[in-house]
Amino acid sequence: MTMMPRLDARERLARAQDVALGSGTLDEDVKRDLLEELTNVARGPRRAKAATRRDIAGAGIGIRVSPPKAEPGPASSSEAVGDGNV
Repeated sequence: MTMMPRLDARERLARAQDVALGSGTLDEDVKRDLLEELTNVARGPRRAKAATRRDIAGAGIGIRVSPPKAEPGPASSSEAVGDGNV
């Protein structure tokens, strides 16, 4: 199985970079790149942009738009004026 040696190598490289970063022996450009990469990983993935109708239609997905719901109108005349019954 090749995944375990590859994973081990990646972890060893990460540890070596951590030691080099902490010891101050890296060039400023390399140091900045490593810190930027670590910061981006720590923040997590960026939120994906919401798909537009054009994006969805371009993917071949049909969209049906329903008409907006009607707002409830004013109360009926018997409720507004009152029918005299209490």
